[in-house]
Amino acid sequence: MSIPTPADLARLAPRPRPLPPSPSARSATPEEPAGAADGPFRALWERGITGSTLHPNAKLVGYTVAAGADWDTGQLADPRPPVRRLAGRCALTQGQVVTSLNHLEARGWISRPDARVRWGTTEITLTIPAPILRHLRRKVARPDTA
Repeated sequence: MSIPTPADLARLAPRPRPLPPSPSARSATPEEPAGAADGPFRALWERGITGSTLHPNAKLVGYTVAAGADWDTGQLADPRPPVRRLAGRCALTQGQVVTSLNHLEARGWISRPDARVRWGTTEITLTIPAPILRHLRRKVARPDTA
């Protein structure tokens, strides 16, 4: 019996699959807006992403994607922005843009209907992660607290 190599172990390791979000942890989307009392969706989205701990490249790509979004609803003017164009506008490589989009999606700031479809060919929707949305709503209700 031989000793397994790291490559053997990697082949045998099960691949983790993302769990679907639970109904109680839903996030706000443009179709289900955060609420009129919360203010415009895009303003809430930008406030949330500004205070997040995302990598600066991911924030930059997020702001660039959201730049064409409707202020009140968060609907993107171009829901399928090409990766090459985002890379040019952000002064990043296409690989960095794809990594940032994947990171934004994993953290709940954007969504797409099918994760198997490449970026640039699938529609992107701005979303706000449920815990961040609750935090932002508390700040709107009590603006004097941090």
